[in-house]
Amino acid sequence: MRRTASLTASALVSLALAVGVAPAALADDGEGDGAITMPDLTGDSLAAAQSTMADIGLPLDSINITGYPQKQRAANLWKVCSQLPKAGTELSADSYAAVGVVRKGEDCGG
Repeated sequence: MRRTASLTASALVSLALAVGVAPAALADDGEGDGAITMPDLTGDSLAAAQSTMADIGLPLDSINITGYPQKQRAANLWKVCSQLPKAGTELSADSYAAVGVVRKGEDCGG
């Protein structure tokens, strides 16, 4: 029987407390106010999400939400189902970002 798990906000917060990474600089969101906002990464490939966050200047953690302990080595084969923080959240240099992923073709379960 296949076990599934959902990536809840509390699980991501717990992970965020365990990991602390502060990039040297953040990119502006282009609106001229100096604020950086979290983009909507859901539905993107993990590769695209990682690229977007690299452009912002923040690292991105990924967690396989199917419950299997798989590494996401081929990022283009994974789909983003959930994210923390949610899209539109203001970010800072010490913000933590993570996404819940499944292999492309699998259901996000929700």
